[in-house]
Amino acid sequence: MPISRIIDFAIRRDRLNSAPIEAFFVETERLIVLSRMPLDPSPSQPMPTSPDASPADNKLPSDLQVSWDDYHRKIEQLALDIHRSKWTFDVIVCIARGGLRVGDILSRIYDKPLAILSVRSYGGDVGRDRLGVTLSQTLSTTVARLGPHVLLVDDLVDSGNTLQRSIQWLRNNHGQDVEMIKTATLWRKPTSAVTPDYCVEQVEGDRWICQPFEQYEQYPLPP
Repeated sequence: MPISRIIDFAIRRDRLNSAPIEAFFVETERLIVLSRMPLDPSPSQPMPTSPDASPADNKLPSDLQVSWDDYHRKIEQLALDIHRSKWTFDVIVCIARGGLRVGDILSRIYDKPLAILSVRSYGGDVGRDRLGVTLSQTLSTTVARLGPHVLLVDDLVDSGNTLQRSIQWLRNNHGQDVEMIKTATLWRKPTSAVTPDYCVEQVEGDRWICQPFEQYEQYPLPP
C-alpha cells in the first residue's frame, strides 16, 4: 500500500495549533510499519542498463536511484529516529546544499529554528569530482544564539570530511553557545570515517546516490 504524504500534517499543525507533535510521530510510525511496499516500481535501486540511455544523463548502472517519495520517506524516518532517542535540541544547522531540504522539513516537524552553513565539496562537469572542503565564513540564521544543543544535518556522509570540518567550524565560531552537537544524515557510505548519531541507510559500496533534485543540473540555462 502506498504511504500517504504526511509532511503537510506537520505544516497544518503549525497553522492550526491543534495537533501535537506526538500525533505526527504516531502517524509516521504507523505508516512506516504498515507500508513496506515501495512508492514507485524501484526506488533506491540500481538503474538498469539500456541501449537507448543517453550519455548526457550522467548516470551509471551502479548508481543508487532515489525517487521523490523515497527521499521524503527517508526524511520522515530520520525525524522518527531522532524522536525515539528522546534527545532534545535547540536549533538545526543544515549543510547546504545537500542538507537544505532535510533541514527544512525537520525544522517544520520539530518547530525549531533552522540555520544554514554553506559548504562546497564537489565540482567538475557533472558535479561528481571530490574537491577540498570550502566552508562559508558566516552562518545564516535568525537566532541570536544557537543554544547548547545543535542538530547538524546533511543528506549523506561520504568520506566524512565535510561533517568533521562543519563540526569544527561550529565549535570554533559558536563554541561559547554550543555544548553538544549531534549529527544526522539520510545515507552513510562505508568510505566514511565518521558515523552520524542518526542515519537512515547504510549504503553498500562507493555508489553515487542520485537524489531527485539532481535532474535540474542536467538542464543548464543557455548563455
